Amino acid sequence: MPHLSKLTPIQIRALVRLDDGHGHMDSVGQEAEQLSDAVLVACYELSRMGLVEASSGWRGTVWFRLTARGRTIREVGRT
Repeated sequence: MPHLSKLTPIQIRALVRLDDGHGHMDSVGQEAEQLSDAVLVACYELSRMGLVEASSGWRGTVWFRLTARGRTIREVGRT
């Protein structure tokens, strides 16, 4: 079970960056091109943990957004 204290500072920064203030169902997240290289790597790591999901968009764009578990970790510190 992921816990905020087990994440790296850049992974925590990615969780904060992807939190757009909308609930999971309404969230669009951030386009990969809007993210720094370090945050982008962290997003892929968080995706493997089930905290972030990636999706393909129009014209081949890639979007990252928090999963429900990722949002819980961001808000509470643990799932």
